[in-house]
Amino acid sequence: LMTRDLPPKRRQVIYIPLSDQNAPTGGFAKELRDAKVPAHALEVRLAEAASKKRKVLVELVTDALDAGQKIAIFTSRRRDVDKLGDVLRKDPSPEGARIFATHGADAPAKRDEIREEFMAQKGACALVATGDSMGEGVNLNDCDPVYFAGLPWTPGQVRQWEGRFHRKNQTKPVLYVYLIAERTADDHVAAVLLEKLPPVDATVADEELGGLAADFQGDPEALVASLVSKIVGSGSTEAQANAAAIPT
Repeated sequence: LMTRDLPPKRRQVIYIPLSDQNAPTGGFAKELRDAKVPAHALEVRLAEAASKKRKVLVELVTDALDAGQKIAIFTSRRRDVDKLGDVLRKDPSPEGARIFATHGADAPAKRDEIREEFMAQKGACALVATGDSMGEGVNLNDCDPVYFAGLPWTPGQVRQWEGRFHRKNQTKPVLYVYLIAERTADDHVAAVLLEKLPPVDATVADEELGGLAADFQGDPEALVASLVSKIVGSGSTEAQANAAAIPT
């Protein structure tokens, strides 16, 4: 079964204004001070942005569970997975909806067990995981919405994260929901990377996504430099402060 023979996939971007963002948690200021290279500082900024989306994400997931949907949530950090899992388990909606959570700290066999339990579950349920822990060969077909809370910022991550869901035996369209926290590093990553993705893919092939890699092929530092340049050039006080925090 070729990718072009699978059901269509769609992408939706939800912008979260400052008024709807929660305060970040996780000691990001210290991490930024300790960051040695721009790529690490950018990763910290993206993790901080993901933390600010938690309130909105929980509301979206709760609504989807109320509608009886099977949901997957990818984020970038283990502690984000743990926190989201804990929050969703405290008051699952509807009653009895199961919440699964896993990341790279779990042994591969444990991750496989959790994934298989999630895939076998009927009715409303959610899987929270780090995108990078669901690697090559992992199949998560037949989810309903897929939320990307921690933003993937390289073409390879985009292909890998999306590819877990649009695979052999997929029987219905996939909706990828990218959450963007306004006035954070998300804005700049979206401008450089996500806008290159077509918002609606009727019969998109993996080869089309491969074109993204060509934009930055062989030079990941060029992507970081482009993002840093956008942060510096945006002119806003917050953006300039963000850029100043990224070591050169």
